[in-house]
Amino acid sequence: AENMVIAASGPVKHEELVKLATDNLGGVKAGTPKVGSTKPYFCGAELLYRNDEVGPTAYIAVGWESVPWRSPDAVTFMLMQYII
Repeated sequence: AENMVIAASGPVKHEELVKLATDNLGGVKAGTPKVGSTKPYFCGAELLYRNDEVGPTAYIAVGWESVPWRSPDAVTFMLMQYII
């Protein structure tokens, strides 16, 4: 159960979802969270695709390897993301 996620979309009341989850999954034991021991490999890539039928709008995505969320440099990277 360490990887279980309950999600809902649309006009669902939180209390109703909690009750349904508790009634149906309340007996599931909580597992211990797994701690990642290796750094994921980041492989940058580029995809060039042109479609002039869409019109004069361009959709661009830029990605780069970043620091962990709790890193002291996280705010610096967020500022860099905002500027770019």
